Amino acid sequence: MANVTCTYKVTTQSTQQPPAGPGTATALSRSQSLSFQVSTSGTASDQADQKYTATLLLNAANTTIDLTNMTDDYGNVVNMKRVKSIFMKNRATTDGYTVTVSPGAANGFNTFLSTNSTMILQNSTAANDGGILVTAPGTTAWATAAAAKTLTFNPGANAITIDLEIIGASA
Repeated sequence: MANVTCTYKVTTQSTQQPPAGPGTATALSRSQSLSFQVSTSGTASDQADQKYTATLLLNAANTTIDLTNMTDDYGNVVNMKRVKSIFMKNRATTDGYTVTVSPGAANGFNTFLSTNSTMILQNSTAANDGGILVTAPGTTAWATAAAAKTLTFNPGANAITIDLEIIGASA
C-alpha cells in the first residue's frame, strides 16, 4: 500500500456590478470553496492509498484507461477499487480543442458517469486553465468492478495533451 496524501482547494471570488440606472446600488460579491484533502493513507473516508498521475497525448483517437490496471510514478501497479478524486486539465489553448470523457465502450466506469453520459473537458486559454475536478471523499466513493473500470478520452480529430490525476483506494 502506497502512502498517498493530497490537497485540492478551489476558491471562487466573484463580483457583479449593478446595471446602470437611477439611484445607487452596491456591487454584490460572493465566494465559494471546494476542499478535498487526504492526509492519512488508507481506504476509509478522507483517506487514499492509490495515485495515478499522467500527462496523456491524445492523438486524434480514443484513449481508454483501465482504473484497475495502471502504473504509478514508481512503476508499481495501481488497482483502484474506489476512486476518490479525478483531476483533468486540457492543455490545448485552441478554441474547440475539447476532449469528451465517457465510460469506456467495454467495462465502462459507470459509477462516475452513467453508461450513456459524457463530460466535455474544455480547452484552456493563455490566461486560464480548462479543467475539471470531481471528488468523492467518503468510504464508498466511486467503486470500480470488473464490468465498471474503464474511462475513455476522445479528442475528436485533434491532438490534445491533458494532465490527469486520479486518487483512490485499494479496497
